[in-house]
Amino acid sequence: MKQGLWGRPAELRAAGRRLGCGLLLRKRMGLARTATGCVVGGLVVASLGIRGYPILAVLVGLAAAVLGVATVWCGPRRSDVVPVMILLLALTAGLVWGSSRARSIDEGPLAAHMGEEVELVLLLEESPAKHGKFWSGKAQVLSLISADNAHNERIITPVWMECFDRDDIIECIPVGTVLQGRGEIRPPAPASEGFNQRTYLRGLGVGWVFHAQAAELRAVGSCRNLTTWFADLRERVCSLLAAGIPSAHGGLLQGVLLGIKDHIPREVSDNFRRSGLSHMLTVSGSHIAWIIAGVLVLARAAGLPRWTGFVMAAAALLVFVPLTDGGPSVLRAALTGGLLICARLLGRGRDTWHLLLLAALILLSINPYLALTPGMQLSFSAVMGILCFAARFQQGMKRLPASVATVAAVTLAATLGTAPVSLAHFGQVPLGSLPANLLAVPTMPAVTGLCLASASVGLMWPMGAIFLNQISAVLVEWCMRVASWCSMLPVLPRSSVGLVICAVGGYVAVLVAQWWRNRSRRSVGGSRLLTRAGLRRRLLPMMGVVLGCVLYLTGAWLLDGLQVAWAARSWPAHGEVRVLDVGQGSAALIRTPDRQAVLVDAGPKGCGLYAQLRALGVRRLDVVIISHPHEDHFGGLAEVAEAMEIERFVDGPDGGVLFGLGGQASDSGAAEAERYLQLREELKEKGVVCARLSANMCAQMGGCLIHIDVPGPEVAFAGDANAASLVVTVTIGALDILLPGDAEAKELRDLELSPVDVLVVGHHGSRGALTQELLGRLQPAVSVISVGEGNSFRHPHQETLEFLDEAGVTCLRTDLVGTVVVSPLGQREGIRVWSDGAGTTDAKPIRR
Repeated sequence: MKQGLWGRPAELRAAGRRLGCGLLLRKRMGLARTATGCVVGGLVVASLGIRGYPILAVLVGLAAAVLGVATVWCGPRRSDVVPVMILLLALTAGLVWGSSRARSIDEGPLAAHMGEEVELVLLLEESPAKHGKFWSGKAQVLSLISADNAHNERIITPVWMECFDRDDIIECIPVGTVLQGRGEIRPPAPASEGFNQRTYLRGLGVGWVFHAQAAELRAVGSCRNLTTWFADLRERVCSLLAAGIPSAHGGLLQGVLLGIKDHIPREVSDNFRRSGLSHMLTVSGSHIAWIIAGVLVLARAAGLPRWTGFVMAAAALLVFVPLTDGGPSVLRAALTGGLLICARLLGRGRDTWHLLLLAALILLSINPYLALTPGMQLSFSAVMGILCFAARFQQGMKRLPASVATVAAVTLAATLGTAPVSLAHFGQVPLGSLPANLLAVPTMPAVTGLCLASASVGLMWPMGAIFLNQISAVLVEWCMRVASWCSMLPVLPRSSVGLVICAVGGYVAVLVAQWWRNRSRRSVGGSRLLTRAGLRRRLLPMMGVVLGCVLYLTGAWLLDGLQVAWAARSWPAHGEVRVLDVGQGSAALIRTPDRQAVLVDAGPKGCGLYAQLRALGVRRLDVVIISHPHEDHFGGLAEVAEAMEIERFVDGPDGGVLFGLGGQASDSGAAEAERYLQLREELKEKGVVCARLSANMCAQMGGCLIHIDVPGPEVAFAGDANAASLVVTVTIGALDILLPGDAEAKELRDLELSPVDVLVVGHHGSRGALTQELLGRLQPAVSVISVGEGNSFRHPHQETLEFLDEAGVTCLRTDLVGTVVVSPLGQREGIRVWSDGAGTTDAKPIRR
């Protein structure tokens, strides 16, 4: 046998060439398409943090080594080596460029001033929106003023402006205003309360936060440019879409046409999300396609040349895209549409996969961190799912009407494509998306067309917009009803993915058994029974479906029961109190010696409270106590109430709620109060016994003593919900623990409190939460502060930490050590305190 280079047989080298990159790429995948994918892959890797020069050098060296091995294996023929070289160069180029862009976002000129008080001149690029207690929005830094005002350092870089505004003055500042003021440069906060500010701002191309007081900012001028012109036009179009119809319907029309969801009620938005219809409120490829098609039809009707119509369509996209929310889906669709127009003008054919890769390449070249945002991932995964599976699904639905089969196939393909992203980011996949889309999606062309007509006609004749909106409102009302109905259907949680795999495995096993049996029968001469009329061929797949459903339902029931039963085995014999890690909020679980569960506060929405309770073996909550109606104390209860039985619900006087609804509070405070009242009504409808305390209460339950101090009327109805918090004292065996909610030292001073072993510091350790006098009265051995990592309130305050340090009290923070567990060792034997990040601490009881 003839030997080749390095002693390998020539036949092996020939096989390598036949199966190598050159033949595969040129004849199947396409070299240009694959090279574009390699550049995109390099940009994605750069967004994951591969930015150091040593790492880049190692990766480039590895690429060179791969190229050398490929050259040795395939031979020195240029036709075999060139494709490999092109792909490696494309991957390296994407990695180097993405690393450079990511570094420019993360560092930039403001990095040298991190943690410093600086004076900046800012250009407001978007209208500020209120998030919690802060007004925030994107701005452009124009210059940095030195401390002595001697000179201005010209800096052009984006920044996220975050202002505390007690009087909501900044809400009235228009886009294009030039502001000047002092504030602190901070890095974006990591994940907290279910929201990752760092990932969100990186997706906007912003690497730093300018934190200031609204009183420290002043307007020094204005700048009118193309951005402000589009902002004014967007506001005008939004007002036209909302004219003459209810606010909820107007908000949905704004979402359908422009992707702006600011004016959609929260309940309606949640219904669309749970029913799998949230894509209707996002500008996508269908909008771009309708705009291009409409312009081309008008150009053809006017007798204009073909190339003129394409140029007009591109101009229409340049006007439409800046009016939208600028999300990844609209950018991807607009870029794909623009590339398609260019291909048509140049007489090139259409390659859908290559257009998708080119759109991703352009977006990630500008900002590699877009690859980490849920919007970008959902947009591209949905399109990829449609391209891969929609045609195959539609072929299997030949007996259905063509329109129904198309909608069903596209919905199933998009759901399958986005399922991994939905499970990773949101923990669930809506199973009601198929019926919801079949009922609602057929109205989308009409609604979008009416919205476009309303916006276009309304700019010249406002009464025409009102007339068209009336028609659109009827269709939108139908979509709202469908979303409400289908939102009640079950969802596929992340924990059930394994069960789904078992169900699919059962179905595939039946199909394999059918194939193997047919093959065996044919090998021995065939079987008339199996080759008859296709009856058995249809029966076996149906059996597979039934077997899969049985496996799923049985497995779900068994797995859920086993998980809870196994967790319940570790129920503490002497009881315990757990201060749960719920981010910037508060939640404490009491597990009594008699296996009863009491929850004091429920943390913010999205804190994962239900998962934590199930992991601890809690099947039902005997009592839920809410200290006061702030969302960081009750937001997480809605999720728990949907899936777990609650026997009793206890809260305090409704002064804080009445204050929020009485017009004396801000809009966000009133909305928060409405959500709390809605939650309480939902609990009543579920049969939960709800009690509002007006006097102190002491109850013995499950082997522990719970004492609740209720604020007097002068405090409860004074308008400060924090001061009106219920103060809960729990006694289990030798353990006394005080849970004051958000009540601070001045409120606790007037209560008859005894010394305790453990103190959960009120109001997340804010300034004023503690005094030396209060610590002297309570004499705690251990203190716990429930606080979120990197929270915007800068809790806990340094003064509070200094008081604890001076008193010699051990301080455990949930943002640093996670959940803190306090339990008695036995009757009068002391207590034990431990957490995942701080080890174990034993202490003698203080209580006599």
